Parts: sequence; C-alpha cells; structure tokens
Amino acid sequence: MKKLNSSQKQRLKYLHLAEKKALKIQSKLINDPVYDDEKTYLENLKAYLENMQESQKRFIDIQNGKRNPIVGVFGCPSKGKSTLINVLLGAEILPMSVNVGTTRFGTELSYTNTGKKEEPYKVKISYINKVKPPLRLKTEEDVNYQLGFISENANEKNPDITKIVVEGPFKSFIGNDIVFIDTPGVEIYASKKDLSEDDNNVENDFVGDRERALAVLSNVDIVIYCMSLKCTGERKDVDFYKKYIKDKFETINVITASDKREEEQDNKKIKLAMMKYYELVIERTVAVSPFEALEFIKEQKKKNKNIAKLRFSEKDENLTEFNDLKDKIRARVGRKDSDFREERIVQFEELYNIIRDDAQKRKIELPDLKNPKGFISIFGRGVATFFKIVIILAIIAIVGIFVLDNLENLKFWINKILDFLNL
Repeated sequence: MKKLNSSQKQRLKYLHLAEKKALKIQSKLINDPVYDDEKTYLENLKAYLENMQESQKRFIDIQNGKRNPIVGVFGCPSKGKSTLINVLLGAEILPMSVNVGTTRFGTELSYTNTGKKEEPYKVKISYINKVKPPLRLKTEEDVNYQLGFISENANEKNPDITKIVVEGPFKSFIGNDIVFIDTPGVEIYASKKDLSEDDNNVENDFVGDRERALAVLSNVDIVIYCMSLKCTGERKDVDFYKKYIKDKFETINVITASDKREEEQDNKKIKLAMMKYYELVIERTVAVSPFEALEFIKEQKKKNKNIAKLRFSEKDENLTEFNDLKDKIRARVGRKDSDFREERIVQFEELYNIIRDDAQKRKIELPDLKNPKGFISIFGRGVATFFKIVIILAIIAIVGIFVLDNLENLKFWINKILDFLNL
C-alpha cells in the first residue's frame, strides 16, 4: 500500500488549519449583531465546515492506520441488510427475519483476535444509564442468539441500549481491516397510519429506530444502501433514499433478492428497472442475492475452504456481483490504490472553494487554500525531503572537512547520496 507523499500530507495539514481559521471567523460573525440577517446562513456554513473538517480528520486517521474504515449498511425494514452483512462477514452472526424490526440498534462488527480460544467472541452493549461487562461467547450461534434476544426484548418502553459492538475472528472475503455496522430499518414517516397492516401488528419504536439509524449515518466512511427487488419502487424506500442518501454520499447501492428476478431479467435489466425509481448511478450499483450467497459460504465452510480468499462464480448472476461489491468497497476505503486518496483531497478542496466563493459574495472572508509560504513540493517530493537533503549534505560536508583526504572524495560521496535519493 502506497503512503501519502510529503506534498499530500502538507496539503492535508493546511486544509485542517484553514478550516480552523474559517470556523473562528464564522463564530465571530455569528456573535456580531451586524450579521443577524445572515445568522441562519452562517450557522449552516459553520456546521458544514465542521462536518468537512471531521470527515477529513477521519480520512487522515484511516491513512495513518489509527483506525479501520467503517462501512454502514442502511435501508428500510426487511431489505436484507443483516443478511448482506452476514455474507460480508463470512458468518451468520446477525439475526435474520422477514419480520419488521429484527435489528433494533446500531450493531458494530469487526475482526479481532481476542486471544481466548474457548470464548473468541465478545459482545459489548452500551447503555444510557448503566455499565455492564462484555459478554464472552463461544460460537457464532451463541452471538446470533444473544443479538436476537436483545432485539426481541427491545421496544419503545425499553430504549436504554444505545449501541452493540461485536468482535470476533470473522473470516471476511472483503478483508479483516473493515468495521461493518448494521442499522435498524428506517420507517421514514414513523407513523402507524402510513404503514402496512403487517407493520402495524409489530410492537416497534419506529421513531427511535429511525433516529438510531440516522445517527449512525453521519459516522461512517462508506454508505451501502439496500433496496429489494421484491419491493421495486416502494414509496417509503424511495423517499428515504432521496431525502437522506442520494447526492449526500457516494453510496454503493445493493439491490438484494436478485434471485426473485423475472426469467428474462439479467442484472443489467434489474439495475435499469430500479434506476427508474431511485435515479441510481449504475456504476455504483450491484444486484445480488445475499440469501444464496450465505448458503454458498456455509457450503464452502463445510469443505474447509478459506473464506477470506473466496471468489464467487461469474456464471451465477445472483452471486457474481459480490466480487464487484468487494472491489468497490476496497477502492472506496482507499486501500486498493493511492489515486483514490488524492481524489478525496482534491474533492475536499473543491467543496471548500465553493463555500469560500459563496461566502465572498456575501462579503464574508474565508481563508484561501493556497499554501501561504509556497514551499509545497519544491523538488516534487515536498518540503520534508528538501530539509532532509540539506541536513544530509551538511553532515557530509562536515565529515568531508575532517575525515576525507581531498575534495574529489567529498564529491564522490555526495554523488552517492544523491543517487540513493534518486535526485
């Protein structure tokens, strides 16, 4: 994996400083009575800048190895979110059901070697008003049972759980360096009069589920949105996607239940049919059957196959695009190629400049993103390399004066160092 070069790191650092300065300016203007008529605009601008700053910090933390990227899976109830994550994990950890409200809380799942062979899985439950020690469990089945028990006993009268974290030796074909988050299904209207009779028969905290899911939405690096072929163009599903997802995130769209296709439908036709309702970007969309994929993984496990190196058959249209999904996730987290990292930096700069130009029209000064000292990439390697070279040459010169016999030897060693640095 290529690291960010000195020039990129310097740009990221200056972006951070520019944002801090902008936030100070905005804070001052908001508190200035002269700008009362612009207060709403300034508050929105400040919130947007803060969000950009947080997003960029999260991105830098991933590149520096301080944390793993987070992939959140969203959608309306019963769209196959939990089944999809089970496939991505390579394990049947999350409870799956056709009933509405199987997942009630944001459930974070990640690979960890706990060092406990007898109880390799750890489930930590966060509460609002109490602290409990994590559960230590032996098998995937034990974890599945516990999570199902928690969801079944959760309702609007018992909302004290805030988050669930599951750690264990998962064998994901996506890689073990990604954190997955399953979220409650979102009933966008959260009103029983807008729901179907089947939904109304379920005792559920629809408002709470929606708020818990949307709270997770702002804290992930990659958004996967699930929509089901069985419910093509469902109003609440389309409305949720367009209001909270579309144009706000570079979402990876997953059309589930592809095994329910019409006989003449291939994956391309499925995507075109869904695009009519959701206005999807086809290049960011896959059509898959998580149910069939999970069955396939179970079969491979019985044969003692290495799930971490799993590739799905290109001949099976319900499975093959899981390979595409893996590639899209790996590229999106910046671990597949370095070009994506540079793209994120450039994208951030463009967004910031749009805000700055808009602010200037309102006679509000925001700092430029141009480097004030103009020393980025003097030699194409950044300022850090420049100072390293100066120090190395100075040391060589001093050694040359006191140790080397003549000027020719000094030149010889300087050339050796420069060749080593490829300058």
